[in-house]
Amino acid sequence: MKTNKLSELIRHKYGPIYRIVVAGRSIVVIADQGAVSFLDRDPAKVFSNEEVFTRLIEGVFGITTNSVFVHDVMRQKLFPLVGKWLSHPRSSEDLLQSMDPELVTQLTTFGNSASSSIVNLSELVSRTLYVASCTAFFGPSFPATETLPDYQLIDARLPLLITGMPFVASDAVQARKRMLDRMISFIGSWWESDEEPEGVSTMVLDFLHSMKDAHLSKREAAGLLSLFLWGSQINTWYMAFWLITNIITGHDTMERIQAEIDGLAFQTCKREGTKDHSQTPLVDSAITENLRWATTSSIIRRATKDTQIMFGDAAIVIEKGDYILADVKAVHHDRDIFRTGKLQYRPLSKIGESSQFCCTYANRLGRRCSCKGKSMALLQMRQIVIRLFQLYTVKPISGVAEKAQSPHLRKPNSSLGSLSESSRQFYVELTLRREKLEL
Repeated sequence: MKTNKLSELIRHKYGPIYRIVVAGRSIVVIADQGAVSFLDRDPAKVFSNEEVFTRLIEGVFGITTNSVFVHDVMRQKLFPLVGKWLSHPRSSEDLLQSMDPELVTQLTTFGNSASSSIVNLSELVSRTLYVASCTAFFGPSFPATETLPDYQLIDARLPLLITGMPFVASDAVQARKRMLDRMISFIGSWWESDEEPEGVSTMVLDFLHSMKDAHLSKREAAGLLSLFLWGSQINTWYMAFWLITNIITGHDTMERIQAEIDGLAFQTCKREGTKDHSQTPLVDSAITENLRWATTSSIIRRATKDTQIMFGDAAIVIEKGDYILADVKAVHHDRDIFRTGKLQYRPLSKIGESSQFCCTYANRLGRRCSCKGKSMALLQMRQIVIRLFQLYTVKPISGVAEKAQSPHLRKPNSSLGSLSESSRQFYVELTLRREKLEL
């Protein structure tokens, strides 16, 4: 039985809040809007994410001896900086401006001026966003193309890496070592002498200064940069993949969005970016609906003492040591909100709502989105869609369009936000638009 179907059956039987025991661990699952919001606000500060992030620190770059201290630095120093740079439209748009030329360059490598090209959509999305992001964040000297295969392998094996078990995922362990060595080499000259790497962003320099002031080692700083890079990319890849898939497999949607994008002047976009969202209400609506439809967000916390979570007028008792899992997908697909009971993608249903351009479920819960990189992620998704459809006519290859209209959102055998193996095999046909040959 699929995970989504099982969790739906459990909710119908036991309600939106229930307790399960897995491998001796008590887990309280929450699928109630008010309770999810209460957990996220955590007014008494009793729900900790330390264990989750410590496991990620250990999994992504292999540090175990000082991981609690590294987590404290990440929480107290880096998270506020990520919020400063990636949550605000002005700073995000500045970063997008430096990213856009490389994004266009990467997209053009997938085309063929003589004929159409058959391209793996997952590879197109991941390589384009990764290389463009690395160039904007770290400058042209960062080995983005060389590190991409290692980065992808680390992500695919992350569930095994975070267990800390010996003799598992040896290929990913080696990839992690190579990735960390490259990051150490990249920051080495600055770390020793404050000599700035060419083209490095002010954001990354802020990160480096903050970590050095906190007395992290060079290896620990390189590891946190690796973790930041992973966190800045993985959910964006996933969301951008499903956004493009859903657009191109809906004939009417594709025609209307293509017409909207054709109304944008490419050279103007290239020079000034695409800041005016009033020009693309259909694209923005498709993105907003995609956030609801394809969400992977789950809030995981551990209670540091006995407490309670408010559920309407009732109080749910939480014991010290309990794990709390906020099932945000259940909030999105609650039958009281979406009465069809289906994961229908309705790309043009959010016109008007998307002008706020923030996480849909956050609005529904009556609060601001807590995602630190939300603004940058949304701009990246928007930009790759606009650039892709400006450069190419994009079609699902013959025989797969019908299947792609109802893709399975299964829990993949890789980290949160990664794509299942079946999704990785989705191919598209790219035909270079002749009028764009002289870009």
